[in-house]
Amino acid sequence: MKWASRLSGLLGLITLVSAQSDSAAFDDVETGITFQSFTNDVGVAYRLALPADASADKAYDVILQVVAPIEMGMGSAGLGVAR
Repeated sequence: MKWASRLSGLLGLITLVSAQSDSAAFDDVETGITFQSFTNDVGVAYRLALPADASADKAYDVILQVVAPIEMGMGSAGLGVAR
C-alpha cells in the first residue's frame, strides 16, 4: 500500500509541476519562505514550498498556501489518500 500513497503524492506533484510554466516565485516577507505560486483565472493563488534537499529517498515537509480573494468567502484545497 505504500506504493499507492507514493503514487498519489507523485500525481499531485505532477499536477503542480504542469502548472509551473504559469507560476512564479513568491517570497513571504512574514516567514522568509519562498514559494512557487500559481494564480488561477478567478484570483486564487496556490503556493507550494519544498525543502531544497527534498528527494524521493527520504520524507520531507511540504508547505501549501491557498490565498483567495475575500469576495469568494472561502478558498480551500483538498488532500486525499488513494487506497
